[in-house]
Amino acid sequence: MVQMLVYGKLTALQFEWAWQNPDRSRHLWVNVSKDTECQYIFKRDARRNSVERKAIAAATLVRAPPFIHFPLHIRCFSKETFDIASAVVRLRDPGVRLSVLSDKTNHGLVKQVTQLAPADPSLEVTLDLKGLLNSVLPSDETGKAFLDLSDTRFRTSKVVLGKWSLIFETEASLHCHLCQHPISDEVRR
Repeated sequence: MVQMLVYGKLTALQFEWAWQNPDRSRHLWVNVSKDTECQYIFKRDARRNSVERKAIAAATLVRAPPFIHFPLHIRCFSKETFDIASAVVRLRDPGVRLSVLSDKTNHGLVKQVTQLAPADPSLEVTLDLKGLLNSVLPSDETGKAFLDLSDTRFRTSKVVLGKWSLIFETEASLHCHLCQHPISDEVRR
């Protein structure tokens, strides 16, 4: 189930890779002391795919360059995720213990996250309980949710399938326009 969305700038692939691999992202490392090398904020462990850790990673990324300079927004679809994201985005004091995070998470990450610059004040973290279409969250009174995640029209629409059906029906022999070799519609095994 979708817990949150980060949106607002067209660098989605770079952000998504860093979010999925926070233990290897060049954006998520800090200098612990002047004598040591930089180290990654996130460690690779068994909890790396938990909702809590993913929400922390997203909220930390919006504080890290280059993402801190982008007009990003975070929309959360559960209260738990909203509490985590909004707390981490605004976090400034390294000694604070966040009640929304587990003790294990508090110990390691909070101090390192506070070494990053504070998030842009224009960054919005919003809670949207209207829900998403095809999710277990409730929708509004019309039955339509805020976002449609089914994506049924993308690959099954006449725009895609109709185009290929029309080509196969009208041309007896298909050929490549570059090399002039014939194209077969048979499936080879």
